[in-house]
Amino acid sequence: MSREEPLAPGGRALRLVLWALALAGLAWRVTCAPTTPATFDEVSFLTALSHYDLLAFEPHFPGYPLAVGAGRLAAGAGSDAPYALAGALLTGLAFVALNRAIGARSLAGAWAIAIWAWLPLAASEGLRPLADTLGTALVALGAALLIPHARPTLLRLAGGVALLAAAAAAKPDYALFLALAIWPALRLGARGLATAFVCVLPWALLTLLAGIEGAGGWDPFWVEAARFLDGHLTDWGGLDAPTRPRIVWALAPLGHCVGPPLLGLLGTALLAALALRAPRAWRHLALGVAPYGAWLVFGQNLAHPRHALPLLPILLLLAGRGLRRTSPRIQRGALGLVALAAVGTLLASPAWLEGGRPLDALVVWGRAHPGARIYAGASERPLRWHLPQADVRRARDLAGVRADLLADPTPPPAVWILATEVRGALELPQASGELRVLILQRE
Repeated sequence: MSREEPLAPGGRALRLVLWALALAGLAWRVTCAPTTPATFDEVSFLTALSHYDLLAFEPHFPGYPLAVGAGRLAAGAGSDAPYALAGALLTGLAFVALNRAIGARSLAGAWAIAIWAWLPLAASEGLRPLADTLGTALVALGAALLIPHARPTLLRLAGGVALLAAAAAAKPDYALFLALAIWPALRLGARGLATAFVCVLPWALLTLLAGIEGAGGWDPFWVEAARFLDGHLTDWGGLDAPTRPRIVWALAPLGHCVGPPLLGLLGTALLAALALRAPRAWRHLALGVAPYGAWLVFGQNLAHPRHALPLLPILLLLAGRGLRRTSPRIQRGALGLVALAAVGTLLASPAWLEGGRPLDALVVWGRAHPGARIYAGASERPLRWHLPQADVRRARDLAGVRADLLADPTPPPAVWILATEVRGALELPQASGELRVLILQRE
C-alpha cells in the first residue's frame, strides 16, 4: 500500500493520549533525574557548571559550550537537575516539530513522539547530566525542517542548518549531521551554500573560542585535540578497541535497559521496516546520517549506547512517515511499541529500584567503611565526588593495584576493588556487591 491512510475513527482521542504520554515522559525525566553524578562524564558536566576547564575534562574537548550554557541557565533558574531540565524543554519543542513534519493530524506523528519520550535509551539518557539529550533535540529540530523538503525555501534551509550547527555547539561530533543539509543547499545553488556557511559560522566560532579559552591558549588546545582524536581512533573507538563487540548493543536502542540485545534488534527492525515505507525523497535525504553512523561505528566508545541516541529521531521521522502509508489496523498495532518502551523504561529505572544506581550502593558502602581504600576504573572520579574524604584510586588491572600497594610504605591491611572495572579482580573473594577484597600478607 503506497497511499497514506486517513485518520481512523477515534484517532483524535488516541492522539491526545499519546501526546499526554509524551509530556508525562518529559515530566518524569525532570522529576526523577538524579542530582549527583554516577559516571566520569557526568562529573565533568556538573563541574563545568561552575568551572570550565578543557584540560581537566570539564567538559570534554572541544568544549560543548551550548550544552554547558543551557545547563548554567537552568541551574541559575533554581533547577537541581539543570541538564535534565534543559534537555526536556528542548525535546518538547522537538516533539512539536517532529509531529508537524510527520503530519500534525495523523496518528503517526503522536506515535513517534510517544516512542521517543519513553524509549529506554532516550528516557534513561534524559535523566543524566550530559549533552546528548539536548544535542539530539537540536538534531531533530533541524532534521524536521530539512527532511520533508528536497528543495526547501531559503528561510527553511537557514533554520535547519542553524539548528544542526547549534547541535554541534551542544555536542561537537553532531556536526556530522550537517550532511543532512548538503543536498538541499546544493539544490538552491550558490545562495543555498552561502546561506549554510553563514548559519554555521557563528556556532563554529563559539565552539572554537570557548575551547581555546577553556584550554588556556592555542597550543594546549591543539595538543588536546590531537590527544582526543587519537583516543577515539584507538583506546575508546577504532577497529581494535575492546568495546567493538558491543556494536549490536549500541545500535539497538530499543533493547537498552529492556532486556537482551535480541529484543532491541527486534524493535529496531520494526522501526526500520516502517522507515523503508517513507517517501523516496525522505529516504534519500536520510542518507545524510551516514557520516555520523560511520563515526559511531569506527570512532565512538561503543560501551556507551548513548552515542546512538541522535539517530533515533531521524529513524522515527522516517518510521512515522512510513506508518502513515499503512492501514489503520497496523497503525493501532504499532501502539504496542509505545507500551513496550514505557514498561521497559519504568521497570529498569533506578529512580525507585532498591539501591538506586549501581554507584549509589558503592557510596553507601564507602560511607560505612570510612577507612577503606577502594580501587576502581571509570567510577573512580564519581566515587571521589561522593566520598571526598575516602582513599579512592584508579587502576586498570590487578597488577596495577599490586604495584601501587608495593610502592606505598604504609599500605592498609585490606583493600577493596571494583571487580567490573579492574581487570583480574574477579578472582578475588567477594566483599560486597561488585567489590572484591584483597588481603595483604604482612611479614
